[in-house]
Amino acid sequence: MNQLKPYLLTLLIHPQVESDEKNEIEKLIRNWLEERGGNIKEVKTEEKRRVAYTIGHTQQVLLMNINFEFSGENLAELDGKLRRQKKILRFRMFQTEPRGEGKTLKDATARNAVQKTEKETVSTVPAKEKAPIEKLDEKIEEILGEEVL
Repeated sequence: MNQLKPYLLTLLIHPQVESDEKNEIEKLIRNWLEERGGNIKEVKTEEKRRVAYTIGHTQQVLLMNINFEFSGENLAELDGKLRRQKKILRFRMFQTEPRGEGKTLKDATARNAVQKTEKETVSTVPAKEKAPIEKLDEKIEEILGEEVL
């Protein structure tokens, strides 16, 4: 079985949705994930929020955030299921990193140190010696076949 990866699903739901319809949407997502080996970690539902622009003839939405773990396969199928729901105005899925395992400042400094050493190894290649001007003049005369002033 594939390793489970953490995801965040954010849903904007029509504000006139009853609480049982909201629970039905959550149940649909939970059942779909559990059938395919995923699991829901946390569900947060906020009260109505005002949005900056009109979505579906309304400026208020219910915001639902669902944190879940899933292998990542068949997410397009979940995408299609959510698109067919009339009460879901918008949604977005993000792959998140588990807390404590993200990129830290310590990781960044270590990564920069490795990049600096790589640059130093590249710059240690000896440069070609510069040719004196007299030899350049001789070479130009040889190529042109005449004397350069």
